[in-house]
Amino acid sequence: LADGSKRAGELTSDTKAGDLDYVAERFLEKGYDVTYKSDGKSFYVRGFTGKLRYAGLLSNKHIPEKYFFSSIGQRLELVRGLLDQDGSIDENGSIEFTQSADHEPIMRGMVRLLRSLGIVVHEPTRSKAGYTLDGEHHDTQDRLRLTFTTNLPVFALERKRMLLPKTLRETQQWMYIKDIRKVEDVPCRCITVGSPDHTYLVNDYVPTHNTMAAFSLFLQWSKIDARDGKGKTPCIYINPKAGNDLEDATRSQGGTVIRLDSDVANGTFDPFNVIPNVEEAKEIAVLMMTNILGGDTKMESAMTAMLDYGVKHGARCVGRALLVAAQAVAKTIKAGNTAESIGLPSNTLEVFSTINMNLKANQGLRLIFGTDNDTKPLTISQNLTLINAGDRSLIPEGQDDSMTARIRQWTLRMVVMGAGTAVRGRDGMVGVDEAWVFMGKDKGASRTFEQWVRMARSQRFTPVIISQKVQEFIDADLTGGISRALLLALDNPEEANGTVSPAKSAERLLGIEDPNGRILQRMGADDTLDNGQPNPNSLKRLVSASTGKTVRGAVAYFKDGSKQPIPVEIVIPPALLKEISTTATDKIAREQRKNKEQ
Repeated sequence: LADGSKRAGELTSDTKAGDLDYVAERFLEKGYDVTYKSDGKSFYVRGFTGKLRYAGLLSNKHIPEKYFFSSIGQRLELVRGLLDQDGSIDENGSIEFTQSADHEPIMRGMVRLLRSLGIVVHEPTRSKAGYTLDGEHHDTQDRLRLTFTTNLPVFALERKRMLLPKTLRETQQWMYIKDIRKVEDVPCRCITVGSPDHTYLVNDYVPTHNTMAAFSLFLQWSKIDARDGKGKTPCIYINPKAGNDLEDATRSQGGTVIRLDSDVANGTFDPFNVIPNVEEAKEIAVLMMTNILGGDTKMESAMTAMLDYGVKHGARCVGRALLVAAQAVAKTIKAGNTAESIGLPSNTLEVFSTINMNLKANQGLRLIFGTDNDTKPLTISQNLTLINAGDRSLIPEGQDDSMTARIRQWTLRMVVMGAGTAVRGRDGMVGVDEAWVFMGKDKGASRTFEQWVRMARSQRFTPVIISQKVQEFIDADLTGGISRALLLALDNPEEANGTVSPAKSAERLLGIEDPNGRILQRMGADDTLDNGQPNPNSLKRLVSASTGKTVRGAVAYFKDGSKQPIPVEIVIPPALLKEISTTATDKIAREQRKNKEQ
C-alpha cells in the first residue's frame, strides 16, 4: 500500500539506507520468492499478485475493512509497513506520514488505524507540491500530510524506531474539543454498555461512557448502618430507562430489584398507597385520571364525588372507591331512585364505564390505579432497592401527548411519590435518575420535587435528583431548596440567542452573589497558561508540564446555606490512589496471563 505497484506484486524503495533490502527480507521471511529488477530500485514478489487480486487491491489501493477489526498486533504491523516506507520521524519524536491526493483512501484508513490503537491523531492537511528543474517550477499532485506523536512501536525500521520517544507528556495523549455547535433538540436516551468499565467508542474511536457515579454512591450509602441501629440505610434508586443494566450490580451487593413491568402488584402506586393524607390522595387521583383520560369538568366533579363516597364506605384505592360508588348508584336506580338521592351525580355510571373500559385497554394504568383493597403500598427493607422500568421505558418520547405518554408520566410521578413515602421517617435515600424526565413546569413530578427539597429534613429522608443540565433544576423551581453544594469548573460562554451559560446557571441555582465575576472567571478558566504552565486560577486539576504529575487537585467553591462560597481543594488520599493503582495493575496482569494462556 505504500511503495507497491498498483497493478502487480512489485515494490520500489530507497536503496541508500538499505530500505529496499529490508522489505525484501520481510517477504523472504514470510516464504515468498523475490526477484530484483534491473533498475536496482525495485523487486518482484512471486505469487503476490494473486493475493492482491483476492483482497481487491489491484488498481484499488485502500485498507480492507476487516483489517480495522483485526488484533492489535496485526494493526500495528500494518501501520509499521506504511510508516517504514512513507513515514518519517524527526529528532523530537514528531512523526509525519504523507500521501499524494489520489491516495486519500489510504490516508483516511491510516487515521482510522492509528485512532483504533489509541493514538491521538488530528485531521490530515492538504498542501500544494512541486519541484524546480533548470530554474523552472513544476506543479505536481497535492500532498496529504499527517503528523502525530506516540511512543508505541509504530516503526519496524531500526533507524526510525530508535527515534521514538520513551514517554509522552499527558497533554500529548489528550483529545481536545475545538468547536461545539448547538443542534436541534431531539429526544435522546442515555445508554450503558456491558463492558467492565462501561466505556464504548463513538465516531473515529472517541471513547465515552454514561457515568454510573450516582448509582455507585447509592451502593455505598446502602452499606452504612441505619441511624436507628436496625440494619443498613434504606436506599431506593429509580431508573426510568428500559433495560436491566443496573440489576446485576444491585443483586451482587445483596440489594433488591423491582421491575415495573412484572414485579409490582396492580395498584402498588395508587394515590391512596403513596400519599398518606387521604384528602390529598383524592385530589391527586382526580387530577391523574381526568388528565390521563382527557376528561372535562363534569368528569372531574363526578370523580370527586365518587371517590369521596367510596372512601367513606371503606375503599382504600381509586378503583375500589369508584366501583363502590357505581354499585351504589346502580342499586339506587334499580330501586326507583336517582343517583342524586345518595349524593352522587347523574353521570356516575357513564364515568365509571369510561374509566373501566380504558383500564382494560391500558395495562400500564394498573400500576397507578388499584382495584383491590388488599394491595399493599411499596415497602422496602434495609440495603438498596432498585426500581427499574424493565422492558417498557417510562421516558416519554418527544412531545407525545397520547394517552400512553400521559400514563407514563403519571406512573413516574406516582413511583417517585411512593419511594418518598417508603423511606419517610427512616433517614433513607431516594435517587431519581434521568430527572429531566420529571422536572419542569409541564412535568408530572415537578410539584413532588419542590416538596421534597423543602420538607426532606423534617420528613427524615434525603432526595438525590440526578440530571445533566443545571438549567433543568432552575426550570423545576428548585432554587432556594439546596442548602449545600460543591461548584466545580463549568463552561461560561456568552449567553445569546437563547443559549444558557452552565456557569451562570449554577450561580443562579445556588443564589451566589458574584459582583466582580471572579467565580465565573475561575469556573471557565483553562488549566494551562499560554506558556504551557499550570494556571492557578483554574478550578481544574493542575498538572506539571514537565513531569505530568498532579501539582494541585481540582478546586470547588463550597456553598453552605446563605454564606458566600469559599474555594476548597479536593484531595484524594494517596492511600486510596495506591489501592486503585494496585487494583488496576493486578487486573492488567490477570488479563495478560489469560491472553497468554489462550
